[in-house]
Amino acid sequence: MTQKHAKRCPFCGMPVNVVEGEYVIHQPTKRGSEHGRIFMRVEAWNARPIEDELRRQIAELSWKSVGYTLPEDGEIVLTLSRDGDIKKMRYYEGRGWYSGFMQSLPYVTHWMHVHMPDQEVEE
Repeated sequence: MTQKHAKRCPFCGMPVNVVEGEYVIHQPTKRGSEHGRIFMRVEAWNARPIEDELRRQIAELSWKSVGYTLPEDGEIVLTLSRDGDIKKMRYYEGRGWYSGFMQSLPYVTHWMHVHMPDQEVEE
């Protein structure tokens, strides 16, 4: 029987035990880790759609270098300039960065998605 690999606990970060190559059993011993005993199949333990979605959303909230990726054409994002200014701007492919109706200087180094409520965005 081959030993299956199990991800660390998403609640306390501790490694978990795989029993009989098929089951995760985990009882945290760290003080303050009070999520209780976990016992389930390794496949179910490793399939974490909620955790994967949270990681995706956290990645979206991170600063992205303009040297690696740019926002979609016309998307409103937060920008970080070389001198440390943070502004809400739009990026237009082939035209550059705009704040309102004025084109900005090309000193944007990083950008980040803006998560707005489901309504029209005012500039």
